[in-house]
Amino acid sequence: MQDYKVVRFSDEHLDGAALIERESFSEPWSRDAMRLFCTEEYPSLALVSDMGETVGYIGCAKALDELQIINVAVSPALRKKGLGSLLMQGFEEHCDSLGIAFVSLEVRESNEAAISLYKKFGYEITGKRKRFYKAPVEDALVMVKKRLVAQQQGDN
Repeated sequence: MQDYKVVRFSDEHLDGAALIERESFSEPWSRDAMRLFCTEEYPSLALVSDMGETVGYIGCAKALDELQIINVAVSPALRKKGLGSLLMQGFEEHCDSLGIAFVSLEVRESNEAAISLYKKFGYEITGKRKRFYKAPVEDALVMVKKRLVAQQQGDN
């Protein structure tokens, strides 16, 4: 069985992530657009196998101490094997390292697997965006997580 690790998204993950994006979403981001995930404003993560293959990713955007998750995807051939949880665990550690206090996301209302995964990691449904998604048209659930940010030394 292969081992997997969560790493900071970089140029070397673009081809694999773009393929997963096309296989996962009806309106995929282009490979060029996904290049944003390599920047400090979009501190995203990739899930890679011990063979160096990109098998999943989390794309996100940062503003101060907040992150918005843009996309989360795992290769369709590897779904339901716990890799989404592994990716989210790595994301939690990433948020800790960045001092993130708040995370938000939108998810298709029908995507029960993703909703269940987010709830497992403490996200709560706080609203709905009508007709947010196209192809097919569907409402999005807004989910958020308020995070405890470790106090800096000397604040005690």
